[in-house]
Amino acid sequence: MRLFPSSRIRRQATAALAQGDRPLAVAALAEGGSAIATRTAVVVAGADGVEWRRPWHEVDRGAWDDDAGAITLRWVDGSGTALTLAPRHRRRFLEVFREQVQSSVVHVERLEIPDGVTVRAVIRRAEDGGLLSQVLADGPVPVSAAPEIDALEARSRRAVGLPG
Repeated sequence: MRLFPSSRIRRQATAALAQGDRPLAVAALAEGGSAIATRTAVVVAGADGVEWRRPWHEVDRGAWDDDAGAITLRWVDGSGTALTLAPRHRRRFLEVFREQVQSSVVHVERLEIPDGVTVRAVIRRAEDGGLLSQVLADGPVPVSAAPEIDALEARSRRAVGLPG
């Protein structure tokens, strides 16, 4: 199977990327343009170039809706972006998307706080190769949980050799 949907999209993808980055998978978008998974980021490009670019450490997860043919990208800031992928090359893009998100995760620790909220301390590899920590919650976090969450993050940072 070819990596790119067409030579036009290959040119579009290559022109949209930062110097030294390369596309690992490209899928045409139903609404026009391309979704591009690179070594360092997920990119959406149109005829006029890059519409947006987000490094992998900013992606929390993706959720595929087979009926809609769309992936919803969930960002670590809690927002989301839906991309409707054209049928061809969808599978390769989704595989690479998953691999790149997972490969940015170095270490994860979880904490259940009152009211059933799960908090995750995640150590991620940034675009420049350095490590950073993120604290993510799947619901509202009471202020009273701050000491436990701070300890969770410090433990996670120490586990990978970062200062706590």
